[in-house]
Amino acid sequence: MGSQAGSFRKASPQTPNINENEKRIKRLEKLKRDLQNIKNERDELQGILAKYNDLNDSF
Repeated sequence: MGSQAGSFRKASPQTPNINENEKRIKRLEKLKRDLQNIKNERDELQGILAKYNDLNDSF
């Protein structure tokens, strides 16, 4: 039984456990949401800038 525990310990760093995978998935989902929010803000700012440019062009 002692040798089995030793071989299990050696294999565990190579294969992430379920908790690590869940953490990575949650982090990835958060990063995707953050990226989408940044894109939405960018689009909104581009729209505002376009309105100001149109306003300046009319003067």
